[in-house]
Amino acid sequence: MNKTQVRLNTVLSCLVMASIMSGVISGFKMGFSTDWPPVWLQSFTLSFPIALVLGFTVLPLVKKFSIWVGKPRTKTPLELKDVNTAPLNTLSVGAPTICCAIQSTEE
Repeated sequence: MNKTQVRLNTVLSCLVMASIMSGVISGFKMGFSTDWPPVWLQSFTLSFPIALVLGFTVLPLVKKFSIWVGKPRTKTPLELKDVNTAPLNTLSVGAPTICCAIQSTEE
């Protein structure tokens, strides 16, 4: 997408999310009565500018973070080690492999 499409996408996404969320939350808080539409409009006029600012500032950071988290990782030297040559008292734990020696309490 080019920059214009990205900006338009951000504005429209913020518009849709702010209108739906402000409408649903205000409706559940006060009930969906005849008094609800003006409260929804007031909630929307407050939430849309906030959503827009966050959409242009925070969402690019969230996108970078999600790309970083989802990026395939290369194996660490400990993970490349042949399992057959590892000592029997080695324990592998966690996503990045952490090896620790297990101390025997028997003498």
